[in-house]
Amino acid sequence: MKALRKPLSLFMALLMCLGVFVGTGTTAFAAGETMTTYMIDLPRASDPNKAGWGHPALNFLGGWSTGENDSFSVHTQDAFNGRAIYCIEPGVGVNTGDQYTGRGEDFWDNYPSNLNPTIPPDTIKEYIGRIMTYGWQGNASTSWMSGNPEDASKIAGYIATQLLVWETVVGERDSQFNHVDANAQGKNNVTEYISADHPLYSEIFSQYSAIESAVKRHTMLPSFFSSTADAGAYELKWDGQQYSLTLTDENNV
Repeated sequence: MKALRKPLSLFMALLMCLGVFVGTGTTAFAAGETMTTYMIDLPRASDPNKAGWGHPALNFLGGWSTGENDSFSVHTQDAFNGRAIYCIEPGVGVNTGDQYTGRGEDFWDNYPSNLNPTIPPDTIKEYIGRIMTYGWQGNASTSWMSGNPEDASKIAGYIATQLLVWETVVGERDSQFNHVDANAQGKNNVTEYISADHPLYSEIFSQYSAIESAVKRHTMLPSFFSSTADAGAYELKWDGQQYSLTLTDENNV
């Protein structure tokens, strides 16, 4: 999060992002509302597990990139121990004390198509909303220690959620939320942020897989659904009280 690569610096507060969560009973981060961002670098100075937190310089799909770093930054809203927020622009510089103003839905209407070669802006927005729904939420802490199981779970949940947000933004998720291998296109995968010797590697990717599965279940269409003309016709039957029909779905949806 050091080198300034893109002009649209913006952070999303979990369950507060740009009206994505219409109908979920949560409050949107409204256009014109401001917040101050804070950063907590991990590992903390007193954490005995110092190795494995950094990453090399990486180049992602959509022209996104980030420089080498020896830590992982957790972003928070309005205080160091404030609500965790998530970066939606990998590689864009940010500092503690920076202020951001909520954007309206036209942010997505004018989103440059070259920044994601896989899915359109509306789908990016939709998937970010679903990741936020199933991902980790809560307040960060300057006292987080990776050796503390409760802290480790929160740290891993934050990192897993952030990785999936970045994958969606750069184009590593397709229209059904399947992973797109950036390596096959000569680019780095977002998961390369996390080295194999990261002290929370297994926990991070356990939570990553759980969030991914939840989003896919939310996204998956029934196998009998089709946008084509040959989707089939099914007749509702009167059961004595109402017309109904039961269909068996091959995808277990």
